[in-house]
Amino acid sequence: MITIHNIERTTLKYHCDCGVSGQCMFKAPDGEIAIVIDVQCPMCKDTERVKILRYTSEDERQKLLNDNADLHWAIVVDNSIREECNE
Repeated sequence: MITIHNIERTTLKYHCDCGVSGQCMFKAPDGEIAIVIDVQCPMCKDTERVKILRYTSEDERQKLLNDNADLHWAIVVDNSIREECNE
């Protein structure tokens, strides 16, 4: 299972149960939108679908949550291992 630790702009940092810490860089449209991205562990190929809301105000966040907002699929630019823990 992949656990998301941090999302900064267009970089998503995660940890996989297989012991890999990775980062996934993606490209998505600008604006206040709902983004969907499939993050796949480069080592074990486990995949997690993540929905990211990008907004500038609490009102816009509520609107994205309550309305049937269009989902925008992000393009994965790079998905790499940052650290591998051999347990």
